[in-house]
Amino acid sequence: MANTSNMPSYWTLRRKAKERVDRNLALVSSDNITVPSLAEAVSPSIAEYNEDIFMECQPEDEELRCEDSDHVSDVFFDACKSFVSDDDLETSDDEDCDHLRRSLANWAGEHQIPHAALNDLLKLLTPYHSSLPRDSRTLLGTVRSVDVSEKAGGQYHYFGVLNAIKPVLNANKAQLRQHMCLNLQTNIDGLPLFKSSTTQLWPILGRVQNFQGDPVVLGLFCGTTKPKSIHEFLEDFVNEIKQLEGGFDFEGLSLTLKLSSMVCDAPACAFIKNIKGHTGYFGCGKCTQEGVYTENRVCYPDIHAPLRTDEDFEQMIDEEHHLGPSPLQQTSLGMVSGFPLDYMHLICLGVMRKLFMLWLRGPLTCRLSSQNITKGFCRM
Repeated sequence: MANTSNMPSYWTLRRKAKERVDRNLALVSSDNITVPSLAEAVSPSIAEYNEDIFMECQPEDEELRCEDSDHVSDVFFDACKSFVSDDDLETSDDEDCDHLRRSLANWAGEHQIPHAALNDLLKLLTPYHSSLPRDSRTLLGTVRSVDVSEKAGGQYHYFGVLNAIKPVLNANKAQLRQHMCLNLQTNIDGLPLFKSSTTQLWPILGRVQNFQGDPVVLGLFCGTTKPKSIHEFLEDFVNEIKQLEGGFDFEGLSLTLKLSSMVCDAPACAFIKNIKGHTGYFGCGKCTQEGVYTENRVCYPDIHAPLRTDEDFEQMIDEEHHLGPSPLQQTSLGMVSGFPLDYMHLICLGVMRKLFMLWLRGPLTCRLSSQNITKGFCRM
């Protein structure tokens, strides 16, 4: 006679079978599928089969096997699956795959995942999700052709303000209700590409000051010189800014945008404002004094000169200061207050550079000794 001391009892087997049935029911319910009651789902033949199995699982039976309880659950689960059509399962799988693709694309964009790293991730996921693309460009929907137009003596592409800042807004949805008016800070400057060529880029960069983040490209000009016409160069940008200042909808919220400041160096500032350059006699963008030519340069010695105002600029009162109207005057940007002084060129590369040259290579009466220079650099 077989040893029944280690055999599970009848009630243990019933409990295990019930647990498996409950797990299968929970699995079906998790997919939002409505199934009939247990009595309706199980056919009479299956019910009789279950009863026979439980009757055979008496402690007196020496031939008892645990596999019977597993078979009960499998039979019940097969019966439940008959109530779910293949079309429903395929539709659910397609929706899950689309959701996964969108989630991966948003995650890669918000965290600025490099394409090489995203390609490696897709290689790991595609064996388990065959519908996923194998290349990051397909996943992100990278545009294969760019609309480039001939403008202002070069090639120009406009990305768009709203298109460029959408990732920033999506990443800060929870804070948008506290910032219904967005402040846009912009920058325009020339960038030489090669030492052996005059080809240069003039990007229009922007950053939403309400949130932390890196600047984004709003427009891009490429040519052998700077844009020949400031009006053509800024036409698309100014038109969109005027629309956004009137208000726009984003994710059910009514937002407005204000062009708060334009950060540029002195040459770019004069070009954008369409005024005399910083080497001109009336080139100062903050005061109205006439410059004095001394030691091969134009200086502005009067530190108490009358200051310029946004209203005076709009009316172009100082005719010697203006070359013509600026397209930015059509926006809410203050043409004097909205152009802060360039700290890098005025202080770091301006005054401090002159002081260092004086201390290191100036006349002996003001030149620092090597010992003092070493101490000074150690403190820095």
